[in-house]
Amino acid sequence: MLRQLLTFAAAMGLMVSTTVEASPSLHLHVPRTVNVTDDLMTLENVAVLHSADKDLLRQAGQIKMGRSPRSGESIVIDQHTILARLASSNVYSHQIKLTGAGQVVVHAATSANVPHNSGNQLTLNIPAANLIQAAQKYLKANPLAGHEGGMQLSGKPSDLRLPAPGGKWTLDVTRAAKSPARQIKVRVRVICDDKELASRDITYRLTYPHRQLIATRKIPVGQQITVKNTEIRKELRNYPESKVFIAPYGMVATRRIEIGKAVPPSSLRSPKPQLAVKRNQTVVMKISMRGFSISTFGTAMQDGVAGAIIRVRNIDTKRIVSAMVTADGTVRPIMQR
Repeated sequence: MLRQLLTFAAAMGLMVSTTVEASPSLHLHVPRTVNVTDDLMTLENVAVLHSADKDLLRQAGQIKMGRSPRSGESIVIDQHTILARLASSNVYSHQIKLTGAGQVVVHAATSANVPHNSGNQLTLNIPAANLIQAAQKYLKANPLAGHEGGMQLSGKPSDLRLPAPGGKWTLDVTRAAKSPARQIKVRVRVICDDKELASRDITYRLTYPHRQLIATRKIPVGQQITVKNTEIRKELRNYPESKVFIAPYGMVATRRIEIGKAVPPSSLRSPKPQLAVKRNQTVVMKISMRGFSISTFGTAMQDGVAGAIIRVRNIDTKRIVSAMVTADGTVRPIMQR
C-alpha cells in the first residue's frame, strides 16, 4: 500500500520525502570463551551483539541458548547452533553479519581464576568478553538520550587481572564523567565488600543513520528518478546526517546508474520544462486592463515555456509583437512605451 501511494504521488508530480528502509541488520561477534553467572543462557550472554534496530537487538539478545554450565563444566556452542536459534525466532542469516570464532566455549563464572605465580598468589582473571558483555548490558538498560543510531566497540579491552578477593565480587558499570566527541565511555568496576578493586574503561563509537537513494533498476541517461526504480536505505556512519533528506523524485539522470548503486545528487538535473506554446501554433493574445479585456488570435513564431518572451504575429494586422507565454498556453503582449 505504501509503495502504491508513493507511486501515485510521483505520478502527480509531488516531491515525496519518505523513509522506506531495507531489512535491519544484526552484527554478531562470537568470542572464543565466556563466563556466565545466570542459570539459563541467552544469546547476549554468549555473543557480542550490535544493531541500529533496537527491537531486533532486544529480540536477538533474549533468545534462549540452554542451561548454563555447572562449576567445573564447559559447554561448546558453535555458529551453526547460534544461527539455528536465531532462525527459530525469525531472525534469518541474510540479516546477520557473523564474525569471530567458529564456536564459543562457555564456562561457569567463578570468583577467581587460579593460576599460580612464583609466589603462589591467587589471581582473578576477568576475560575481556565478560567486560564487554557487562558494558553492553548497562548501555542497553541506560540508552543514550536522543541518540537514534547505534554504537560500535572502539578497540577491544584487555582481560582484567587482579589479586583474587577474599569475598564475593561483582561487576558494576557506570558512565564515565567525560567521553570523547561522538563516543561514549563506560567504566566497568570490580566491587567486593562495597570497595572498588579494579576497573577498565570501555569506549564505544557512536554511529548515526544516514538515508541514501539506491537504484533498484538500471537507470539510463535521461530517465526520471521514481519510486519504481529506486528505494531509500539507511546505513550507519560515524557522523550525524548533515541535512534533511528529500527524495529527488522527478529529477533526471545525467549518467547511467547501475542496480544497487547510490544515486548521487551530482548525477541528476531538473527536468526540462514542458513547452506551453510551439512554433507556428495559433495562440490567443490577451490584453487585460482595469475594466476591460481584449482578445485576438496570433501565430507563435517561436517555441516557448511558461514565462518566456516570444515573438507573435497578429493574424489580423500581420504585425509582429513580443508577448509573454502563460501556463495555460495563451500569450500576453508586452506594451511598448
